[in-house]
Amino acid sequence: MVFLPFHTSAQAAAENYLFIDGDAFLINKKNALYYRSISENTTDTLPVDDDFESEFVRLVTSNNKPYIVSISGGKIWSVERSGLKRIDNSFEHKMTFGSNVFVHRDTIFKFGGYGYWSKRNFLTYFSTTSREWEYYPINSDSYLPPAVSGARGVYHDGQFYFDGGAKIDPYNGIAEMPSKHVWRFNFSEKSWSDLGVTNFQVSKYAESADIGHGRVLVRKSKDQSIGDSFVLDYVNNSISIIDPISPYIRINNQLVGNDSIYNFRKNVLFGVSLADLTANKLSEKNLYLDSASLFDNLTRVVGITLIFILIILTYTYRQNRNRPRLTDTGIVVNREHYSLNPNELIILNVLLYNKNVTSKTIADKIRDPKRSTAQNNKIKLDLITSTDKKVSSALGINRFIHTRKSVKDKREIIYFTPYRKEFVL
Repeated sequence: MVFLPFHTSAQAAAENYLFIDGDAFLINKKNALYYRSISENTTDTLPVDDDFESEFVRLVTSNNKPYIVSISGGKIWSVERSGLKRIDNSFEHKMTFGSNVFVHRDTIFKFGGYGYWSKRNFLTYFSTTSREWEYYPINSDSYLPPAVSGARGVYHDGQFYFDGGAKIDPYNGIAEMPSKHVWRFNFSEKSWSDLGVTNFQVSKYAESADIGHGRVLVRKSKDQSIGDSFVLDYVNNSISIIDPISPYIRINNQLVGNDSIYNFRKNVLFGVSLADLTANKLSEKNLYLDSASLFDNLTRVVGITLIFILIILTYTYRQNRNRPRLTDTGIVVNREHYSLNPNELIILNVLLYNKNVTSKTIADKIRDPKRSTAQNNKIKLDLITSTDKKVSSALGINRFIHTRKSVKDKREIIYFTPYRKEFVL
């Protein structure tokens, strides 16, 4: 048999079409298989097992031969013209529902899947020697992906990518949590890489098809509007929003080959060029925020933040440099020094560090015990006047020290200045 190139979508419920000999192809639906010959215009029914469930199988090719793989257990059938032939020694364990099935170097692989309140995060492969599914060992230094099922997966050139799907809630085996990272397995290095957080969330009702070269064609719904159709490119880390795909063209479970996507209706097979479907890109962005992008974004944010902080510090410095400030001998205004005597400095400090100062408080601060009360009171008034005159002149204002009568005792004078916050203390 000679098979035309085709790709399967691991997320689809069942792959419906598979070319054979460039003429006939399989139709897989309603738990049955049909062999359709286009040139002869005939359809043959292929016998299947009683427990054959088309919803839980995948059609793949290995060594140019078609195989049907159970995604819920270990069964594998080779497709013969006379019917299906079991080639495995395994059983339908139902531990890998929602697993990804793909072929690497003519070996059939599985990743992930759900069963018995748990999910898988490892790869298995079908051994043609033992005819069993075997565990695929990986590099001991590799990162480990989450255990998921229902993930969107693609294989290209020795690398398997997946994203989305669901993880098990570690505290509730029947509850699920979304998986939000894109992972890549490199078969050469036998190791996993966490490529970053996915930038594309899509409803479970979306239609999708693996269109080759690490790309997935997605249509979110049948209600067409701008932005409903996408091409996810895992290799080049991009999401292309494309012109909406007509509802007439089916996406899920369709045959992709010869750079076209094929639909079969009313005994007619018609293809639409993928190049035509995806030609007009409306916009493009990253599919996942990889470490390089995150580092660039972080560097950009840090750089902008540092520049912003520097601007604020420079502005604050310049503002503070021009603000009046106290010294041990007076005040500095606009980098010019104005001298005050020790008692004037005492009065200025008391006014700057207190919102309201009583006449008695100032008198107590400057009282000379060798002088009489009348002398001390006159000295106090003279010092308040001289302090006000010097500071007002330095600041270029009419009056620095203000007064009012105390609310509690109308005989007592309260001193204050509205310029307290102008000073750097």
